[in-house]
Amino acid sequence: HPTIDAIARYGESDLLCYRAASPTALVNRQAEQWQPWLDWAARTHGAPLRVTTGIGHVKQHHDSIDALRNAVAALDCYTLAALGIAVPSMGSLVLGLAMASGDLSAEEAHSLGTLDELFQLEQWGDDDEAAKRRASVQEDVVLAGRLIDLARVGPT
Repeated sequence: HPTIDAIARYGESDLLCYRAASPTALVNRQAEQWQPWLDWAARTHGAPLRVTTGIGHVKQHHDSIDALRNAVAALDCYTLAALGIAVPSMGSLVLGLAMASGDLSAEEAHSLGTLDELFQLEQWGDDDEAAKRRASVQEDVVLAGRLIDLARVGPT
């Protein structure tokens, strides 16, 4: 199914797998806040993902990618639609799946997905363009979270 494939493909280059080399404060923050969710993916879905420093592509093990694809394929159509919004916005299938399972709120997912940007904002201040982009991503992720919550509750 093309939608499942498109969403699952984000597991091949999940944001949480690409870490900064410096500064130390950012390196530590990424490890502290992102690694628990990679551990969650390994534990919950049998999908351990490899981490690298920098932007060079890291090839993930095909068993992990298959496991993530199976997790996506098991979702209902409403949750798939929500992940179709949230996952590309954040660049993270892991965060999307954690939202879908109810283990991570949309607000927390957005904060994790923009961790690098928020760190830069703390260091250098904000600019209008970045703030608008962040607000747009936040709207998308929150909307996706609401759709996931509605799908979980079902018709009333």
